[in-house]
Amino acid sequence: MDDFVTWLMIFFWALIIISFVSMAYFVIVYIFQGIGLYKMAKNTGNKYAWCAWLPLGHQFLLGNLADRYNMTRNKKTHYGPLLLGFSAVATLGTWFISAGMINLLDD
Repeated sequence: MDDFVTWLMIFFWALIIISFVSMAYFVIVYIFQGIGLYKMAKNTGNKYAWCAWLPLGHQFLLGNLADRYNMTRNKKTHYGPLLLGFSAVATLGTWFISAGMINLLDD
C-alpha cells in the first residue's frame, strides 16, 4: 500500500509540474505573439494595434492586416470581422460544450 501512495504522489507532483511548465510556455508564446502583432499593426498605421493583446482581438487584427495586404493587390476583403466572428463562435461553442460536460458530470 505504501508503494502505491508513493507512486500516486509522484504522479500528482509530475502533473502539477507539467501544468506549470505548460502554462509558462503558453504565456510566453502569447506575449511574443502580442508583441509581434502589435509591432506589425503599428508599422502599418493600424488604429486597432491594441487589439493584439486581447484574446479575440488578435484574430480581428490579423484579419485587418490581411485586408490591408489585399488592398495593395486591388482585392476588397473583410477578413477582420470574419475572423473575429469565427473566433467568437468557436470560443462560445467551447464554453457551452464545457458547461454541458460539467452539467453531465454533476448528475
